[in-house]
Amino acid sequence: MAATQLFADPAEAVAFTASPDLGDTMNLVRAFLFDKGLLTPTATSDDAVGIELPDGTVLGDPDNIKFRFTTEFMQMAADGAL
Repeated sequence: MAATQLFADPAEAVAFTASPDLGDTMNLVRAFLFDKGLLTPTATSDDAVGIELPDGTVLGDPDNIKFRFTTEFMQMAADGAL
């Protein structure tokens, strides 16, 4: 929990999602999820699910994307459009 970050400021969420470090962070997340048995009951690796990054890069299985990151809606909130 100490490493969990919640974003109250939309601009901070946009910066996090647009960061070049997002892929590295999500690799740590998917490894954690696999190690703790939190993916699927039949997962044989952390590649069992896909994570799509804002640039279209997919970590893991591109046919089983469960997490998608985009700055679109957070940017609208940061701009006051929501």
